[in-house]
Amino acid sequence: SSTLRDRRERRTSVVRLVEYAPLPRVHADHVVAMGFTRDVSESGMCLSVQWPAATGSLLRVTLHAIDGRAERMAIARVLRCERDATGRHWLGLDLLRADAALEPLPARPPLRTAASRGSSGRIAVA
Repeated sequence: SSTLRDRRERRTSVVRLVEYAPLPRVHADHVVAMGFTRDVSESGMCLSVQWPAATGSLLRVTLHAIDGRAERMAIARVLRCERDATGRHWLGLDLLRADAALEPLPARPPLRTAASRGSSGRIAVA
């Protein structure tokens, strides 16, 4: 089971910003929300969030690196949701897959070399 797998994997205690949203997004109020990790492993993470999420529900998550760039995007299943004394919720997430289709687009298009010309015959510069 994924719970046993998660417990055997090495967890890294690290605080990282995570963007998350319900999957599929079916209501206009299903907006991207922010949370913070408590720990991260290869196949899961523990996330501190403001609002609860139903056990078994799916989320699209984006883990950000220290410098703020999107480091990892995945689909996650909520394994547990527990409220703490401060009113925040802790989500135990199982990362189901990281998909190339979910990877962020580059910040700008790749530069073209002087040898590459656009349809007008002019050299394209990004």
